[in-house]
Amino acid sequence: MFKGAFLIFFSSLLGALIVQTQTPPDNGTLLQYDYNRNKIIDYEDKLRLGNFYYDDGNTRADKLMKALKKEEIYAGLRNSSNFPASHHFFRVKEKIEQSKVFKIIQKVPKGATLHTHLNAMVSSEWYLKNVTYREGALIYNDPDGVTMLSFKPPDPPTKWTYLSDMRKSSRNVRAFDKWLESKFNLYVPNPEIAYPDIDVVWDAFSNMFGATYGMTYYLPVYKDYVYQMLKELADDKVMYVEIRTGFDEIYDETGRTYNPIEHAEILIDIIEVFKKDHPNFFGAKAIFQGNRDRLTRGDPRDIDVYMELKERFPEFIIGFDVAAQEKYDNTDYGFIKALLSLPKDTKFFLHAGETNWYGTGVDENLIDAILLNTTRIGHGYALIKHPYLLDVVKKKRIGIEVNPISNQVLHLVYDLRNHPASYYLSQGLAVTISSDDPGFWNAKGVNYDFYYAFMAIAPADAGLETLKKFAWTSLEIIAYEDRLRMGPFYNRSGEVHADEIVMALKKEEIDAGLRSSSNFPASHHFFRVKEKIEQSKVFKIIQKVPKGATLHTHLNAMVSSEWYLKNVTYREGALIYNDPDGVTMLSFKPPDPPTKWNYLSDLRKSSRNVRAFDKWLESKFNLYVPNPEIAYPDIDVVWDAFSNMFSATYEMTYYLPVYKDYVYQMLKELADDKVMYVEIRTGFDEIYDETGRTYNPIEHAEILIDIIEDFKKDHPNFFGAKAIFQGNRDRLTRGDLRDIDIYMELKERFPEFIIGFDVAAQEKYDNTDYGFIKALLSLPKDTKFFLHAGETNWYGTGVDENLIDAILLNTTRIGHGYALIKHPYLLDVVKKKRIGIEVNPISNQVLHLVYDLRNHPASYYLSQGLAVTISSDDPGFWNAKG
Repeated sequence: MFKGAFLIFFSSLLGALIVQTQTPPDNGTLLQYDYNRNKIIDYEDKLRLGNFYYDDGNTRADKLMKALKKEEIYAGLRNSSNFPASHHFFRVKEKIEQSKVFKIIQKVPKGATLHTHLNAMVSSEWYLKNVTYREGALIYNDPDGVTMLSFKPPDPPTKWTYLSDMRKSSRNVRAFDKWLESKFNLYVPNPEIAYPDIDVVWDAFSNMFGATYGMTYYLPVYKDYVYQMLKELADDKVMYVEIRTGFDEIYDETGRTYNPIEHAEILIDIIEVFKKDHPNFFGAKAIFQGNRDRLTRGDPRDIDVYMELKERFPEFIIGFDVAAQEKYDNTDYGFIKALLSLPKDTKFFLHAGETNWYGTGVDENLIDAILLNTTRIGHGYALIKHPYLLDVVKKKRIGIEVNPISNQVLHLVYDLRNHPASYYLSQGLAVTISSDDPGFWNAKGVNYDFYYAFMAIAPADAGLETLKKFAWTSLEIIAYEDRLRMGPFYNRSGEVHADEIVMALKKEEIDAGLRSSSNFPASHHFFRVKEKIEQSKVFKIIQKVPKGATLHTHLNAMVSSEWYLKNVTYREGALIYNDPDGVTMLSFKPPDPPTKWNYLSDLRKSSRNVRAFDKWLESKFNLYVPNPEIAYPDIDVVWDAFSNMFSATYEMTYYLPVYKDYVYQMLKELADDKVMYVEIRTGFDEIYDETGRTYNPIEHAEILIDIIEDFKKDHPNFFGAKAIFQGNRDRLTRGDLRDIDIYMELKERFPEFIIGFDVAAQEKYDNTDYGFIKALLSLPKDTKFFLHAGETNWYGTGVDENLIDAILLNTTRIGHGYALIKHPYLLDVVKKKRIGIEVNPISNQVLHLVYDLRNHPASYYLSQGLAVTISSDDPGFWNAKG
């Protein structure tokens, strides 16, 4: 009956979403289920591809392409080191070149390349061999280590050296050339170490423009350079390009200089010569590239030069852009008057949202781009976090120029499967693929970027139709007149045929496999990068920022393990017991029987290496390991280890002298992090003292309140703390109602201090809230719930359905809410009722919900304006603090 209702529901849902093109089979059958399932897939495909028509004449080629893609993807599913598209380009370039899919992509027409910077488009290999070996080539290294290359007569001559002389004096020309190439190629074998953050890589990247400027704009070089740029694009089956350039001064061998107008004439002449030599190449136009930092300083020269060029070459100069790293101190809004001073018919092609920041002036460049009616957006990486702007982009069909390798190399995203362009594609946005500055990162043309777009960004089942869609979109969003002329021109360029693929495959070894990577991809797991975080300038600022309230803390695991080790386990009388199953327990209770327990002081004395012993001991209440993926291969393993830590420290923490110091230290670590108020989750377990006396929950609460009051007196800026009673999920599942009784007693006695009720422990299929819903409903109607719910990756099970119970119980806040993104109705209720979502990023990472926190659904919650708060959950148990 349920199955039939489920299928009927889906039929009605799909009927509202999808135009039915065939009579559906009978309800309640597997055939009906498959029909509905295929309709969903078809609908999402149509959404992604829009109205794009794909010629079925290429079906055989498409099947072959999909088969090859599937082969690579399944190799990656078995072992991620076998999937190049998930790795940094510097590590896998050779593997990509061996890929069967890549060899086909090389043959596929690319349409138009719309995001290219002239100064960095030619391969570094060509530049090294065909430019730096020319007679008269000079080099100068300034005291700061910045290199400059030129053909201008040296002035003063003592500062400059001829490259030919340096090569002659070099003992190893190959090594010298490798060093020289590094001045205009970011490639290193270990990018994570060489470029640890975005500013380091941008500094190196920016220096390369300075290094090559004087050499590239030497007229004999410039002519060959631009021709080679067009050749490398045409070799990759590009038929049209829009070049971003600032039309900088060119000079020749006589010392004569050429102004922007003359520069444009030279560039147009080179393009025309190339078109004559390459009949299948349609042409090129220019987007004037203003300098972001110059405009920020109030220098109007770019505006003036653009106006002069546009008047002289109205067809060739198609619009205006602003380039350079988007930072907080050079936003578009800072020079908005200059941009608004341009003629009303100016077409903008603005870089915007090339950032991971959210809610700053940096990503707000997207707002200015939209208000300026930009024709396309360069990069648009942060657009996903701006739902209103995203809707405008979709409705206006504003193009998004995606540059996959650029975004990876310049530190926006490591694994390109996490690129927001996947979402843009799924929504049918006008996405085009370009290569930005390929010469500066060991690439050439656009094929490598198309490979990443096809293998990492597009869906796994996307075939040739997606590659053709990229090409057609690039043609769709260029100037209307050019599109009319280029449509039939594109058709003449040919399609990919099955025979062509087969011929390419014959040249390969069938069994050629991908070598295993010797290095892990750059990892952002907290255990791997804690020290790097602590060195971060941003982190140092965060340390000083007021945090307001911390609303999701579990008392038993809040204090740093380092403090616990030094200030608790070294106390006189501290005991340890390891049971036969390897579970450790720590205590101050007199041992019973004494043979099972050892004094920690005795074990330290008998230890040959106290430091190693303490490291082992600390591992009983700190999950940190250098290799978390190996130590904790799945969620159950890490949760078992995590749960054992509560058992290990339980009796030691609830020893009264320790407890008082522990709670005080917990509040101190939070206050040190600029937290002014905290809500503590605790079950008010039994405390004992050195005499053997025990303290019940009421007495426990009195002790806790006293400690908080003492701390407030010592720290006037600390506002205070309250408690959320924490029931035990597994105990309630067994029907044990002691937590209900204790809460009722505590709430009656301390109505202001005990603010509500929660249930904790790992959410599993056999301990759902619904299993003890009667117990929760037995609580008074005015009970405030602060329920853990949706701390899971599961979807459509009793586990994530704890969210339903949380909403029905009118929860005040939701602890974690990780799975909430998969429940649109509940999400809508949360938004309308302004229900808080207590996000605990490191907890969700350590406990195996998400590895790369850029994939955390909280990004979506923030973009939708939900009430997100940040807490730390149990920092003491994973090497954190505060």
